[in-house]
Amino acid sequence: MIFNCEIQNGKTVWYDPQKVARFIDTLEGKRIIVTIEKWSPRRSNQANRFYWGVVLPAMSEATGFEREECHEIQKHMWLLTEKNGQTFARSTATLTKAEFSEYIDKVIRFLVTELGVVVSDSWK
Repeated sequence: MIFNCEIQNGKTVWYDPQKVARFIDTLEGKRIIVTIEKWSPRRSNQANRFYWGVVLPAMSEATGFEREECHEIQKHMWLLTEKNGQTFARSTATLTKAEFSEYIDKVIRFLVTELGVVVSDSWK
């Protein structure tokens, strides 16, 4: 689970402290590992709306697959990674703005070259 917070005057300030507390309550008696990372900007809402509202519907219309199926297909084409000997597709929610922009560009190029579907990338 990922929770966002800030360090202010040496104290941790949670963006949604009730959500954190509810999650911690579910861990009673369990061993856990806590990882702390410096925050980096993730995909923009504008890019996400463009991807789900324009790009994936265009692919869906051309292929007959549902938007979610198109999303999974594209993730497996462009976002494969390996961890502990297992291969899986990264979630687009983990991508930085630059990575998500590059991902969308790859998907659009695929749509044009493989499916003949032209999608404007006017969201940039």
